[in-house]
Amino acid sequence: MGLFKKKKVSLTPEEIAQKMADEKSAKDDDADKQKSEFDTGNAKVDMWLTRFKAQLDGLNENRKIVSDRFTRIGEQMGEVRSMVMETNKTISTIEVSSTKAVDLVESVQPEKLMIEVRKMDGKIEGLRANIEANESLMKDLMGEMKKMRGQMNFYKGVEQTIKINEEIKKEVAESKKIEALIERHSDKVETIFLEISKKFTEFDKYSDVAKSLDSSFKQMQEDLDKIKIQLDLKESKKEFANIVAKFNDFEKHTGNIIKLLDDKTRSHKKELDDQFKKMVDQIENKDKIKIDFAEKPKEKKGGLFSQLKKKKKDDKKEGEEGKDSADKNIIDKKGAGGEEAPAEEKKEEGGDEEKKEDAEKDKKDDKEDKKEEKDKKKK
Repeated sequence: MGLFKKKKVSLTPEEIAQKMADEKSAKDDDADKQKSEFDTGNAKVDMWLTRFKAQLDGLNENRKIVSDRFTRIGEQMGEVRSMVMETNKTISTIEVSSTKAVDLVESVQPEKLMIEVRKMDGKIEGLRANIEANESLMKDLMGEMKKMRGQMNFYKGVEQTIKINEEIKKEVAESKKIEALIERHSDKVETIFLEISKKFTEFDKYSDVAKSLDSSFKQMQEDLDKIKIQLDLKESKKEFANIVAKFNDFEKHTGNIIKLLDDKTRSHKKELDDQFKKMVDQIENKDKIKIDFAEKPKEKKGGLFSQLKKKKKDDKKEGEEGKDSADKNIIDKKGAGGEEAPAEEKKEEGGDEEKKEDAEKDKKDDKEDKKEEKDKKKK
């Protein structure tokens, strides 16, 4: 402990120097006294006396040191006594408070308190569960009340609810009627679709005929190419005239067939359109429903017959070019004789008339096709 330690005294350097000087002066004084005191004339006695004197001085100093230590110990004992007194006071206060606490604890009886506290905890938990259930019920009731208020805003009074019920029944009946009408229309549409599919089978037949005509045109072109090659080699003009006449007859025949096919297809289209319009008008008149058939914008593409017409025109141009070249060759060969030139001129005039007729027919066909496209767009 720090109670029994020496207290360090802090000294300045000046004080330390003064102490050193005082000690030196004291030693010098002692030496002078010794010299002056012990001059007996016997050296041994003087030595013994000086030693004895020195021992006495040491004992005195030790006595002083011990007395200083005892004084310090006394002081420390006083401090310890004061500390013990303080600790005794604190212990006495602690004893008093502990006795009070013991009395309070004995008066409270903690075991019984714990039992009661546990009982109260159980009751509190039960009440919490009841409170939570009541809160959930209150929330549900409030939500239902809000819903009821909203419904009451819509249905104010029993009469309004009855009216709404009647309106709902009417709407259900109308929806059933509409369903029946839709079923009827679906049946009618199925019948119309079957009829149209039958008609389109006939169109497929016509397309097959057109394909066969196209193949025959190709064969004729090949034959004409062969004939042109042969005509360049032959010198007779009668054979060329016969071949040209045969080709014109065949061309007229094929043109008539194409016209008949066009007329039939147009008549079938018109019949289908008329039947479809009648069916739609009947449905609209009976059920009082407007039916709109929205058509997608179609690109202008020619059918088989228009393609055949174009091929026919191209073939005519090629044939005319071939005829012109053949006529020039024949005129060059028989220009000197000049026998059959008038007949060729007549045939050329007839060919020009046929060309004009064909051009007029083509114009008429183009006009009819444009009219049909306009009618379709209007529908």
